[in-house]
Amino acid sequence: MENQSATIKPEHQETDESSRENVPNNAAQTVSKKRRHSDNDCPAEEAVKPKKIFKYGNYNRYYGYRNKNESPMADVRLQAFISLKDKITGKQMLDIGCNNGSLTLLIAKHCHPTRTVGIDIDGDLIGSARRHQSNMLKSCTDDEDTFKVLKRVEFRTANYAYQDESLLASEKPQFDVILCLSVTKWIHLNFGDAAVKLTFKRAYRQLNEGGIFILEAQPWSSYKKKKKLTDAIFEQFKQIAFRPDEFNRYLLGDEIGFREMFELKIADHAVKGFRRPIYAFRK
Repeated sequence: MENQSATIKPEHQETDESSRENVPNNAAQTVSKKRRHSDNDCPAEEAVKPKKIFKYGNYNRYYGYRNKNESPMADVRLQAFISLKDKITGKQMLDIGCNNGSLTLLIAKHCHPTRTVGIDIDGDLIGSARRHQSNMLKSCTDDEDTFKVLKRVEFRTANYAYQDESLLASEKPQFDVILCLSVTKWIHLNFGDAAVKLTFKRAYRQLNEGGIFILEAQPWSSYKKKKKLTDAIFEQFKQIAFRPDEFNRYLLGDEIGFREMFELKIADHAVKGFRRPIYAFRK
C-alpha cells in the first residue's frame, strides 16, 4: 500500500454547515428535573440536575444499550446485511439516521459499497461517526481494499425528513441501497404523518432503478413509551393516523410504487424491544 500520512482524513472535507438540511439548533435538549427534598435540606442542595432529552432518538450511547455494551460486531443485524453483500458491493449506499456510524462503517467494511453516506440530525453524533471512521482507517492501513472502502464513507449532519412536498421535485436517483433503521418513530413523533410519507417518497426518488430501500420500523407499542417525552411530541402523538403496520402496504401501493418486498432474516435480539423485522423494498 502507498505510504499513508500519520493523520488519516476521510474523503469528506465539507463542514457541517455546508451539508446541513433542516437541522434543529438543539438535537439533544437539556432540561431541568427537580429533586425531591426533605425539610432538613439546605437551600444550596435544592439545585436541579440537568437531564438530556434525546427527542430525536439521537442517543449518544445507542449501540452500547442496543448491543448490551458489547462491541458493534455483536449487532444481530450485521449478518443480515452481509447476506445481502451481492446487492451492496460496488453500489452507492445511504444510511438515514446513522447515529455514531458504528453499523454504517461495519456494513461498509464487510460489504464494500463504492460509496457510503451516513446522515444524522445530531451534529455531535456525526462528529463521533467521523472519529470512529478515522480510528478504523488507522487500524487497517495494511488492508488496502478495506482502507479504500472506509475512506469513501462520508458522514453529514442533515434532517432527511422533508416537511414541504415541493422539495421532492429536485430529487434524482443517486443511490442503490438506502437504509432506514429504527428511525421512523422519531420522524413520526417530531414531524408527523406527512413527514414519514415524504421520507418514503424521497427515498424512492433517490433510488436507482432496481435499488432497495431497507426499513426497520419501530412498532406502535414503542411509540407509547415515548409519547410524553416532550409536550410537542405528545401533541404530535395524538394526531398520528398513519400507523407502522400500514407502512409496508403504503410503500407497495400506487402512491410510492415499490414493486416487491422481502424480509431479511435476522437472529432474535436478546432484548425483546429490539426484535423488529427488517424489510427490503425493490424499486
